[in-house]
Amino acid sequence: QNQDVETDAPEQPSPESAPAKPDAPRFKLPEFSGCGEDELNNAKLHPKCIVENMYYSDVGALFAPGGVGKTTLKIYESICIALGRNLWGCPVINPGKTIIMTAEDSKDLILARMREMMNSMRLTPIERGIVMSHIMVIDVSGDIQRLAESDTANNLVITSLADSIVERYQNDHISQFIFDPAIRFGPGERYINDGEDMIIIACRRIVRGLDCMVQIIHHTGKANARNGSLDQYSGRGGSAFSDGCRMVTVLSNNGEMKNPPEGFELLPGDSGFVMARPKLSYCKPQPNIWIRRHGWEFDYFTEEVKSGDEILSRNMDRIANFLRDELHHGRKYSKKSLESTSLNELKMSRQELRATLSALEVCGRVVEKDLPEDERQGSRKHFLFVLTAPK
Repeated sequence: QNQDVETDAPEQPSPESAPAKPDAPRFKLPEFSGCGEDELNNAKLHPKCIVENMYYSDVGALFAPGGVGKTTLKIYESICIALGRNLWGCPVINPGKTIIMTAEDSKDLILARMREMMNSMRLTPIERGIVMSHIMVIDVSGDIQRLAESDTANNLVITSLADSIVERYQNDHISQFIFDPAIRFGPGERYINDGEDMIIIACRRIVRGLDCMVQIIHHTGKANARNGSLDQYSGRGGSAFSDGCRMVTVLSNNGEMKNPPEGFELLPGDSGFVMARPKLSYCKPQPNIWIRRHGWEFDYFTEEVKSGDEILSRNMDRIANFLRDELHHGRKYSKKSLESTSLNELKMSRQELRATLSALEVCGRVVEKDLPEDERQGSRKHFLFVLTAPK
């Protein structure tokens, strides 16, 4: 039989009788006041513009796979912003200084890249002086400096880093502050969206304190990198970065690199990628920019928005010219062999190729001809021939 056993343990107070814990400092809410006429008339539709149709004094993110050249690209952009030179065809409205806080590449490596870039840009001594006095690199690659972290109770908190940056540089007229890469300045990927959101909040403190753009360099996810995704949610991890940023730029050198603009061709030694701007909160949507890099030099080509008929007509010309040129060099293509080539040299999907080839056959620009007997192999008995003019 069970019996009650008395113990000397003190009686636990009920929640109602337990002493209250001291409250954390509470946010003081203002009295309701509405808004005044002057306040309404002085309100702005966008913050200070740094680069027209591209960069504003707010939080932005750059997403790209590893090895594309994110940091090198930002160095080039920082040089243009320092000099007030047009950037990718967009006017620099407010030239100024850049601070790059790097937790990946060393200061020495970034400055070496900047030197080579200035040499390739053939800057005058005065221009070089402006660049060197307007770009600063803070190397924390051997240290741990976070904008947000978890405390001993496993709660996410904002560190003092953002406020320290504002206090130190508030009189230096900074145009942009770059954190490279995002993963080194957050609480870790255990927290995903909450961690990303805390970084955004910390960055907004810098935006308010310095009236500058804060750019977060971040890697794309593995699947997005392989597929060449260019949408605003291409970044690795959660969606909080994209949702919290007001400017999202995505770089890709895979997947979507098809239908390049006129003049964009990669020669030996060149590399290229597409720059998309899928989120721009303070201006209308902007076209993709195709960037070609040779050594330390950059060329850009702005993508023209075309209708379906215009794209089809252009693809028809590309295929017809390709077949004609290849035949001139003694290379003949069947439909099947052209498909495998299209994925590489023509950079067209199989679906695009088939639709375009069908249109060429319907209008009589391309026909199938019999291969000579000595060139037939297995089922390969025909080749595609381009007529000089449609029937």
